[in-house]
Amino acid sequence: MILTFAGRAPKLHIVGYTGVFAALVMLNIGEGTTEAFVKPYLAAHGGIPAQEPSGFAAFEGVALLALVVGSICLGIAILRARTLPWWIGAALIASCLIGALGLPGAWFLLPDGVFFAALFAVGTIALRGRPEPADATVKHAATAAA
Repeated sequence: MILTFAGRAPKLHIVGYTGVFAALVMLNIGEGTTEAFVKPYLAAHGGIPAQEPSGFAAFEGVALLALVVGSICLGIAILRARTLPWWIGAALIASCLIGALGLPGAWFLLPDGVFFAALFAVGTIALRGRPEPADATVKHAATAAA
């Protein structure tokens, strides 16, 4: 299933999906559990410290590196494979570049929106299924008629 859209770039797809998956697990599950369980405990027992724990920055750094490598590899793989619309690959790559700009205020969320819109498009296309190529349909009809 992971290589449904791999086309000409299966290794890049694997690296891309692995990097994106690892980052999403680390950032969403790791930070989510911290915010759901650790921070309320700290708030009830003296308050949340002003500085993050010492290992948290390293944890985030590894996750962000996996996200950047995964997004760029997956974007390039999508562009090379030509099995999905080109703008999805471009959006994955652009999300990293936009994120590196460090946009102020609410614009800070723009790279996340671009990234998740691209992933949503991949999921939508995967759920819809790809139509069979015309020549496969003709061959199937010819064998059924014979």
